[in-house]
Amino acid sequence: AGVLGYPNASYAADKELIEAIYTVRTSDEWTGGSPTLRYGLRRRFSAECGDALELLAFEGD
Repeated sequence: AGVLGYPNASYAADKELIEAIYTVRTSDEWTGGSPTLRYGLRRRFSAECGDALELLAFEGD
């Protein structure tokens, strides 16, 4: 594991890099506030990750 227990993404491919970024963004360390706010942030970040991966797949076609 890398810094803060997250994987070292310095040599990852685009898909793995996007997934690693959003894994961190949905972690407790990056989502603060009330439970309702945290839930909303996690949903937003999950949707953003899906959108980014979809765009990446589209660019690869």
